[in-house]
Amino acid sequence: EGGGGGGGGAKRARYSGTPSLPQLSTWLPAAEGSRSLVAHFLLAVAHDLLPEPANASAATARGGGGAEWSVYAGSDGSDVTTVRALRGGSEVWAARVGGSAVCLEASRHFVALACANGTLHVLSALSGALRLPPLLLGAPVALLHADAAAGLLCAITVDGEARVWQLGGLGMRSPCLLHRSSVLPVLHTARARIVAIVSLLGPGLDCAEGGGVWPVLLASNGQSFVYSEALDCWTVAALPHPLSELWSTLPDLRAEAEGAPGSPLRALHAAALAFSQETDGGGGAEESTLDPVAQRLENLRHIEGCMCAAAALGSAHEYSTWAQSYALALVSTRDERRARELCEGLIALAAGGADGAVAARKLLAQSVLPALATNRSLQRVVEQYSAALRDMD
Repeated sequence: EGGGGGGGGAKRARYSGTPSLPQLSTWLPAAEGSRSLVAHFLLAVAHDLLPEPANASAATARGGGGAEWSVYAGSDGSDVTTVRALRGGSEVWAARVGGSAVCLEASRHFVALACANGTLHVLSALSGALRLPPLLLGAPVALLHADAAAGLLCAITVDGEARVWQLGGLGMRSPCLLHRSSVLPVLHTARARIVAIVSLLGPGLDCAEGGGVWPVLLASNGQSFVYSEALDCWTVAALPHPLSELWSTLPDLRAEAEGAPGSPLRALHAAALAFSQETDGGGGAEESTLDPVAQRLENLRHIEGCMCAAAALGSAHEYSTWAQSYALALVSTRDERRARELCEGLIALAAGGADGAVAARKLLAQSVLPALATNRSLQRVVEQYSAALRDMD
């Protein structure tokens, strides 16, 4: 199941090259005719780049029975939007909301409509009835994303605020806010527009139990970011690494995982590769001008970043894949310190008895140690942690 696209089909206008704030005001979706609103958003990220009120937008979702249905929103110029749900060409329900639509998302539980006046309307997907009073977000929505399966809705407004709500179905607890943060750090680091809310991650999605959820964002330059609740800040999830010797292998890795669910890091790498292909025409590694020592460090930087990102995204199998690549890289560099640290981390996880203990032990025993054993200079590390594994039996 899945909601519609991040922007719901709303029109986008060109982007200004002259920001009104230092390098921050051009990095959310733009809109013509929004200059008059600048004075009202003095602290906004994108003063002059508000979403363009759309004459029509559309989103598609699947109902509980699997039947696909579509939702359309259109304004007649009276600052009122009519929303219609269609299935098989026949109208199922219709509703009217105040404001001119800029973003639309649909799921089997709800339909969310963001308007140019900064309001967010949540309707029932079953009947079109208003589920919540209109939410006043303080600024128009630039991006909207629904996670249909989990009943989540994420909105990023043009002042840089990201919010995630648990909306769910009629039988669930009262809707609530699960996450709120500013995307200003992402915009400042990426130096590029945020073009999509890729997904929403989280171990717990229950409002009453205080479950957490965090967005994964994609920038127009191929960089992606994920919010860390534990660290209370945004972190880098994936970056283009054209100088890494492993970068050219990513298309093959992506092809191997094609159609395989649960590979969020591969999906982000695909976006980074797409950016590389647009900018350099190929997407492969650049011809390196680095000296051998710098090249080894660049390769390690790439792999270590992927391991950290896989852990942050909660993707255990992708972490294992990159840990194996890491072990092979350490063999070629004869880096005993890093090899020992990798083994120490895995043995601690294997001995901890927490989630992932069995996988960590298997990874260490079947992949990491055999790889390290191919270099005689790392034999002490192999013997030490092989003995540690035997002591755990």
